[in-house]
Amino acid sequence: MLSYLLYSPFECLGDLSVYDVWEWCIQASCMDIAPKIFYIVLYNLLFQFISASFSHTVFHLCSIGSGFVVMRLAITHTNIMHLLAFLAIGYVFMYCANLFHLKRRIKTEYMVVLVCILYLLLCEFVYPNQEDWIQSRGVFMIAVMKIISLCFNVQNGHHLPSIYAYAGYVLCPANVLFGPWVSFTEYNLQTNRNRKNFTWVLRTVYVLFLSFTFLSISNCLSIIVIPRLIDNKWISAYRRAFSFRCSHYFVSFLSEVTMLCAGYGDETGQYVVTRPFDIEFPTSLVNVVVSWNIPMHKFLKKYVYLEILKFGYFKAILGTYLISSLLHGFNFEIAAVLLTIGAYSYVQFRLQEKLARTFNACLRVRTCKACTHKYKRSNLIIKIIHFIFALITIFDLIFLGVLMDSVGYANSPSIYEKWQELDFLSHWVMLGLYIITFL
Repeated sequence: MLSYLLYSPFECLGDLSVYDVWEWCIQASCMDIAPKIFYIVLYNLLFQFISASFSHTVFHLCSIGSGFVVMRLAITHTNIMHLLAFLAIGYVFMYCANLFHLKRRIKTEYMVVLVCILYLLLCEFVYPNQEDWIQSRGVFMIAVMKIISLCFNVQNGHHLPSIYAYAGYVLCPANVLFGPWVSFTEYNLQTNRNRKNFTWVLRTVYVLFLSFTFLSISNCLSIIVIPRLIDNKWISAYRRAFSFRCSHYFVSFLSEVTMLCAGYGDETGQYVVTRPFDIEFPTSLVNVVVSWNIPMHKFLKKYVYLEILKFGYFKAILGTYLISSLLHGFNFEIAAVLLTIGAYSYVQFRLQEKLARTFNACLRVRTCKACTHKYKRSNLIIKIIHFIFALITIFDLIFLGVLMDSVGYANSPSIYEKWQELDFLSHWVMLGLYIITFL
């Protein structure tokens, strides 16, 4: 019986056996990337143990050296030289902006933001070797976020770091490749971490296992989780969106592994980057955005959203998603998804606020800290209404996710063609909900 299950072909697997899927897809994709991950983990462990035993200067120099070696495993020498040149220009520009700020007493950090984003856009659209740029786009995005946050901090009273401290921060091996973004203060806290215990080892192994599991699901198992025997355009769209989300979980958990190996994490030995459960079973789009990439959400909230909020909530929401899309290089698919999420989030927030006020019910997007509503979340009808909003959010994620499965492919269908295939249904639903907010 076991032999039959392992070696017999199944129609839902495209006439492949379970063993065939394991050998030709799961094992092949994991073994293809495992050697590089092994060395990345090893270099981060060495970085943790060496830097914890020496002075701050050695810590920064060790970070620079380890970061350079880790980058050599994943991106080309040309891309590394390009990044180092960009970091040098960034430091000079940040130094000049801070000097101008001190002399004239005016805020110049927005000029640094503008220059960094313009540089990303130039690379996105005029870089001579687009394959090279796609390979290193994420590395530059993390570097830009670090430069922007550092510039804001410096102009808000923090000292400008030395050149080697700046380079160590941006090239830190724990997050130079996969992220996540960390503040300069958090980067420096590595030297104050306690020695790790067995719980930390178990957590690191567990997160690494989760990372490879989501890699396997993304590459191979989405067809098993959602068999092709039950197929229509919406199931197919969900499969593609689910596969993309699993690839994101793979990178996010891998970034958590590198952070843990480099010595970062809270008192419980964790460093949470994403929450897949809150994304797959969401209560609102706002919760999806927060759980998608928690460190990046903190960056955007502190350095973008709160800076724009004085101009109004709607402008702050759209401005945050616009800056996020620009940080991603304003790739058209990513920009369309992010700006649409921004508009959808605003509609959902406004509608649920209206319902909460009208019926004195706990129907807000975020859970009340000290709820004073007449009808609490424990009420059955309130639970049903939240469940309906959750289903709408899952529906929106399917609609938006189909754009992401072919990002970077030149011959992929256009945004219009992909959404036309799904009858623009999500847009019509959101338009209907937006009209309700005026009733």
